[in-house]
Amino acid sequence: MELRVRLISLIALLSLFINLGFAQEAADGFVDPFQARSDAPHKLQVLNSGLSAIEKRLELVEQAKESIDLEMFIYNTDKAGRMFTHALVEKAKQGVKIRLLFDHFMIGSTISPFHAHELEQHGIDVRFYNKASLLRAKAQYRNHRKSLVVDGKVAVVGGRNIADEYFDLSEEYNFVDRDLAIEGEIVKAVAQSFDDVWNSKYVIKLDRDKKPRANDIKYLRNGRSSGHTSGRMQYKEDLRLWNRRAQEAKNFLFVTQEDTEVLERVRTLGKDLLEKEHVDTCNKSSFFSDKPGHGRRHRREGRLLKHEIFERIKNVKDKVLIDTPYFISDDDSRPLLDTLLGAGKKVDILTNGVYSTDAIYVAAVFYHYFKRWLGLGLKPHIYQGDALSYYPTVDQGVKDSRWGTHSKTFVFDDDSSMIGSYNFDPRSNVYSLELAYFCDGNQTLAQHIRSDIEARMAQSYYLDDVDSFKEHRFERVGLFKKIGFYALKFPSLLLQGLL
Repeated sequence: MELRVRLISLIALLSLFINLGFAQEAADGFVDPFQARSDAPHKLQVLNSGLSAIEKRLELVEQAKESIDLEMFIYNTDKAGRMFTHALVEKAKQGVKIRLLFDHFMIGSTISPFHAHELEQHGIDVRFYNKASLLRAKAQYRNHRKSLVVDGKVAVVGGRNIADEYFDLSEEYNFVDRDLAIEGEIVKAVAQSFDDVWNSKYVIKLDRDKKPRANDIKYLRNGRSSGHTSGRMQYKEDLRLWNRRAQEAKNFLFVTQEDTEVLERVRTLGKDLLEKEHVDTCNKSSFFSDKPGHGRRHRREGRLLKHEIFERIKNVKDKVLIDTPYFISDDDSRPLLDTLLGAGKKVDILTNGVYSTDAIYVAAVFYHYFKRWLGLGLKPHIYQGDALSYYPTVDQGVKDSRWGTHSKTFVFDDDSSMIGSYNFDPRSNVYSLELAYFCDGNQTLAQHIRSDIEARMAQSYYLDDVDSFKEHRFERVGLFKKIGFYALKFPSLLLQGLL
């Protein structure tokens, strides 16, 4: 009996060691890539300039040897989209495995199944996230993550999509934004989270429509019911539209002389700016992301990034700096900031006003609650709307365009920072998949990011009292935009939980 007890105890002890070993192995391999931490050294490069940010992406694509995974909320067929796509096609020709994951609602109208077909003909796999009908509640849940992972070793995360306005190339409207290039073991978590989203039930492949044929049954039926001419005319019109869409997709991949000239200008400036971007090392890294899903259970269990950010805000010792394009509080974030301000902690905000924003309805909500926040001690900065004075642009048209902030960055106290895709609004809290990288214990990095945000604040309006708010809230705003602001104010307040 005693021997049996000893054997049982020995087996239990061995089992404990085995389980601990498996647990350690799982932790080393990031058993949950959506919430991963690492104390290994990571090489970082902050990408503040749009031109340096696209240059970094192009260089990483050129250096790829095995795989490229790209996840985007917006991907346009403009100059930035063309130059980046052409770089991907070249790597695909060399045998590099490439996967593109797009949010269907935002990208489906620009990168259509016709574009996807042409990309797939070149060996690039394209998938779309959440094709739910807009009439269904499920359609609210979008993939807002933005990441590039090359060879599973280097990642770029942050606020930038693939479009001219994110890389200082638009002559109408541009964003000042911020990304982070990361090298180190935490990149495995970014890559694995991409795999998990890619393989989720919410991601599908979309095939282009079949080419219309004159003997398709719908044209024959049309001809019988209303005369042969109507069926034939409908076939010709459908064929014309199909050919046009197919040709547009082919043209998107064709490199023109203009493409070559734009690329040369962009890369010449981009290389110089990239060399000047801040490089650092982080010895305490974290990567957090929301999980794919929808519904109440997802809002309760899958919103990992929101809870991590809220926990960090709650535990700041002295101050938090928030750089966000959209500032709308909700039932979760409002009490958090109220408590922080009530305890005398400093909360600094850089966001957009009516002139600088790309979402006037968000500014309408922000302005509505301004006096409330001012009464609690929150004194925000709103971006003025000009190009950053210390960065060059590719031409005068870009420099003279309207600009707004789009970076999603937090600095907690003096030694912790976050760069990602998360906006301080209900949509990022409840509906959109978001991701972010955190570095703790690095004062140099935190100070660099803080200094860059403060430089942007120097080109902003400081709303420290009601008079300054009244003076600057409609600065440079035309009559029609003011009319739009007031027309949208009531519905924006009514639907602010979806913004």
